[in-house]
Amino acid sequence: MHSGAKIWKKLTNSKVYNISKIEKKFLKKESKEVIKEINTKFNIIDMGCGDGGTVYIFLRQVSKRFTPKYCALDISKEMLAKSNVFLEKKFPKLNSEFHQLDFEEGNFAYLTENLKEKNYKTNLILLLTNTLDNVVDRSRVLTNIRESMTLNDYLLIGIELFDIKRTQNILKQYTKGSIVRRLVLNALKNYGVNEKDGEWVVDFNTNKIQIEIRFIPKKDLPIKIGRRKIILKKKNKSLLLAVSYKPTPKSLQLLLANSDFFIKKSFLVPNENYAFVLCKPTQW
Repeated sequence: MHSGAKIWKKLTNSKVYNISKIEKKFLKKESKEVIKEINTKFNIIDMGCGDGGTVYIFLRQVSKRFTPKYCALDISKEMLAKSNVFLEKKFPKLNSEFHQLDFEEGNFAYLTENLKEKNYKTNLILLLTNTLDNVVDRSRVLTNIRESMTLNDYLLIGIELFDIKRTQNILKQYTKGSIVRRLVLNALKNYGVNEKDGEWVVDFNTNKIQIEIRFIPKKDLPIKIGRRKIILKKKNKSLLLAVSYKPTPKSLQLLLANSDFFIKKSFLVPNENYAFVLCKPTQW
C-alpha cells in the first residue's frame, strides 16, 4: 500500500485520533434513523471512502431493508483498492463501483445521473470521517456536490464540532505523537523537501475555526512541482500544508445555506462534539 494510505490507517486506529471511533459508534446507533428519515430506496455515494471501515456499518443496516447500489469516490487509488477488497469480503454480492476522483475539481453529475438511470431514483451522498473538515475550499466542494444532486437527493455529513473549551483537546489530536506529523509531512517528499529542512507548527485559527498545520523553512528551499522548480523563500515564513475545519452548529448551518443546502435533521453525540447532519438541496 502507498505510504500515505498506510499512515492514514494508523492514524484512524490510534488512541489520540478518536474521531473515527466516535463516528463508527454513533453511525451504528443512528443509521436506522437516517434510513427512516429518507424513507425510500437509494443509491449510496461514498465521498472519500477511505478503507471502507466506516461505510461498512451503514451498509450493514441498509442491507437489512433493501439491496443498495454503492459507489465509492476517493482521490487515492490505494484507498479505493483497499475499500474494494474489504467491502467485497464483507458483502460478496454488493452491487458496487469505485472511481478515482478529486471532488474539489468540479461536479460529478455524470456519475450521479448514471446511477439513477441504472438503479434507484434517489441518491444519498455520504461525506463522513471529517472529509469536509480537511478540504481547503469547503464552499467549492459543497457547490460541486450540490451541482451533482437533484431535489430528491440527500447529503449526510459527519463532522467534528467546535467548542472553545475543547480547543486544547482538539489540538492534541494533531500534536501528540508522530502519526499526524508523518501523514502531513509525507506530502513534502513529493516536492523534494525533507522534514529536517524546516519546522512543523500546529495552531488553531479562531477566526476561521480551523486547525492549521504549517511548515516553516529554515532556509530557501527548491521545490519540484511536476517539471517546474521553484524556490520556497525563508522570508515567506510558512507553507500551509493542511487545514481541519471545526465548525460551530451555527457556522455549519450558514456554510450549508450559502451552498444551497438546508438541514433536514441533525444527530448529535451526547457531549455535542460530533454530529451527523442530513441535508437536502434547496431549489435554485
